[in-house]
Amino acid sequence: AQLVHKLKFALNVMGGGNMDEEVRWIETHTPNPQPEDEREMQVRIRAFITVIRELYQHAGLLIESGEWN
Repeated sequence: AQLVHKLKFALNVMGGGNMDEEVRWIETHTPNPQPEDEREMQVRIRAFITVIRELYQHAGLLIESGEWN
C-alpha cells in the first residue's frame, strides 16, 4: 500500500493514466486483506503493474531514439 501510494503521483505526472481508483482500492484493502478481496486485489495490482511496465518501455524507446533530453 505504501509503495503504491508513493508511485501514484509519479505515474500521473508521467502520463500513466488515471490510476486513482486502483490506488485508493489497493491502499484501503492491503492493510487488512480479506479472503473475498483476493481476486479483486490481483486484478487491480496487475493493472497497476501493467501501467508501470508500459511507462518503462515507453521511456526506454524515448531514450534510445534520442527524443528524451
